Amino acid sequence: MIYTEDNFLSTEQFNNLKLRSQKRFTRSNGSLMRPGDDPVRVTYHGAEGDWMEGCRLLGAETIPAVEKMIRTLENLGIENLTNWSVWFQYLGPQQNIPIHCDQGLRYSSQKNTFTCALYLSDWDESMGGEWISGSPVYEDRGNKGFECIDLVEPLTIVKPIPNRLLIWSRDVWHRVTDVTVTDKDYKRIFFGTGWSSINDTQTWKNVH
Repeated sequence: MIYTEDNFLSTEQFNNLKLRSQKRFTRSNGSLMRPGDDPVRVTYHGAEGDWMEGCRLLGAETIPAVEKMIRTLENLGIENLTNWSVWFQYLGPQQNIPIHCDQGLRYSSQKNTFTCALYLSDWDESMGGEWISGSPVYEDRGNKGFECIDLVEPLTIVKPIPNRLLIWSRDVWHRVTDVTVTDKDYKRIFFGTGWSSINDTQTWKNVH
């Protein structure tokens, strides 16, 4: 499942959240992000599934976004929601996210676990950093098993337009293209939440 919605928050709510995200960016050594670095995440991951605890860590400006994410998931017919993580994620110039498929959360298989990402940074077509999903292509790595090495048609390309919400189920293979901005201070930022839905872990584990 892949879903997008533009102009997700009101202008005031979006601007407040964007400002908070910029203030929350930290690196332990105080340096800028560089090509080859991993993306920076400021994360709350709560065993009790209490999203409000995460909002207390990241800032009260995140609350309207989470409340509307919950309503959106429910309107999509996704039930029994339990939140396990909230985070800000930052990519710098020339950084990307390689092909992967997210893990299921707690009591749900990947198809019943969902990520919500709300894009917060300024963006235009020259900046890169698009989210791309597609059908996986595997390569046999012998003792290491099969590894996904490419995504092919049908492809879904989502541009990281400010105030655009993207939701995907975690059985979707995806990647993020290179951020092509040359400004060393630029950060591609989104606010993310992760949700467990149907308690089906025993069922799908038994099937496989």
